[in-house]
Amino acid sequence: MQRIGLGLRTTIVVNIALVMFITMLLISFLVLTVTRKTIFDYKIKTGETIVTSLRDIIFSSVTSFDEKATALQKTIDAYSANNGELAGLTIVDATRRVLVDRDTTRVGSQSKDPHLKETLASGTLLKNVKPYQGKDHLFLSAPLYQGAEIRGALQAVLSLDDIEESMATFQHTLLVFTVTTALAFIVIGSVLLTRYLVKPLEKLIKATEDITEGYVPQPLETTGQNEIGTLSLSLARMTDKLKDDKQEIENYIHSLEESNSHLKRAQSDVIRSEKLSSLGSLAAGVAHEIGNPIGIILGYVEILRQQGNTPNENADALSRLENEVMRIDNIIRELLSFSRPTTVAPHPILVNSTIKDAASFIAHQKAFRRIQVELHLAEDLPRVMADEGQLQQVMVNLFLNAMDAMPEGGTLSITTGQESSTHRASPQNVTASPAMSITVRDTGTGIEGNDLNKLFDPFYTTKSPGKGTGLGLSVCLSIVESFDGRLSVESTPGQGTIFTITLPTVSVTQPTHA
Repeated sequence: MQRIGLGLRTTIVVNIALVMFITMLLISFLVLTVTRKTIFDYKIKTGETIVTSLRDIIFSSVTSFDEKATALQKTIDAYSANNGELAGLTIVDATRRVLVDRDTTRVGSQSKDPHLKETLASGTLLKNVKPYQGKDHLFLSAPLYQGAEIRGALQAVLSLDDIEESMATFQHTLLVFTVTTALAFIVIGSVLLTRYLVKPLEKLIKATEDITEGYVPQPLETTGQNEIGTLSLSLARMTDKLKDDKQEIENYIHSLEESNSHLKRAQSDVIRSEKLSSLGSLAAGVAHEIGNPIGIILGYVEILRQQGNTPNENADALSRLENEVMRIDNIIRELLSFSRPTTVAPHPILVNSTIKDAASFIAHQKAFRRIQVELHLAEDLPRVMADEGQLQQVMVNLFLNAMDAMPEGGTLSITTGQESSTHRASPQNVTASPAMSITVRDTGTGIEGNDLNKLFDPFYTTKSPGKGTGLGLSVCLSIVESFDGRLSVESTPGQGTIFTITLPTVSVTQPTHA
């Protein structure tokens, strides 16, 4: 069986790797987010420490911002120079006038920073991130108390470059870890899947394909006590069962072939015996038919022995003798032809000629002379797939039954014609076409309804003991059905019986028997 699409191993590895990669991306995103927050929180704590230390420095040396502004500026500059994280520092008084700034040009100006304003108003420490010198920085705005009074505010600006550098390094490391883990999983997962899943499944697939093609494979090896091993064990049991069943089927087929052979021989013997039975019934009539011309021949022989006959008289007597001898020869030939065993070989034949031969043969019977035979044979009928000898036997049996049904004489009508119904396709040298029918109608005593239902049963007969075996119509039905045809009967007591034979016709596409 040709595999369609990706293999099981590839499909599983790709799908799991994809799920794992997405999961690791989500985990990485979460880790990065948590790490950034942790580092940022640490940065805030650092800023708060710087703000606290600046508060201590300011209030340890300054009692009035107005008096010590210059000294405070120097102190702040010195602190900023020693602290690399401090990017900017601003101190304002309660009116937001700038007292100290790393940018000395702003000293003495009025600060418009909203966070300083809010800090002076609320007296709380404010933290926010905003751009400063083209990059994001952390701004911490804290009030400066002198006693219980807010005398000013402090704003420290801390650089976030160290956070960005740390996050970039961590992100790169995390990406390398994710890709490396995914590759390792793909390699290790592929090896493990191949060993524990793919190879055992391939063996199972091969075994099932062999079973599908009719070959029973060798016993399968179990792969462990997992699901695959259980499946292998089940398939092994099924294989053993299939072997046993296959052997039983082969034995059964062999037995059926022998039985079929015996049945065919028995059927052939039954047909032959029924034919001989019919032949025996015909023999008496044939003997009587031959007796008449023999008596005539003896009379003409006596005439020829007399002296004084003229040459013309002798010639006429010899001519009549020859006619009677030819008549006897024809009767004997027909009898021998009917009784001679033939090889059954169905082929396209013309029905009308077979019916005429059967009617001519049966006409020699003494009882048949009281019967008026009417042949209504349609012209240009298509051929049927049958055997002349067997079909003739069917017709002779039906004619004999009609003769027995009309002991005081009557009318026997034989009609052929086409039907509109179609039958199954014929063999290769013919094509399917409409059916044709043969109707045998007599004006005899008819058959009762109860007998009519059993008419085709073997050994069932309505004739008196010694007059029939009860196999005639059963054999006729078997012969007709062997031609893929149908044989049916209709009868009305006191009015007669109608037998109808329906046979599929064929259109000859190759040379056939005449």
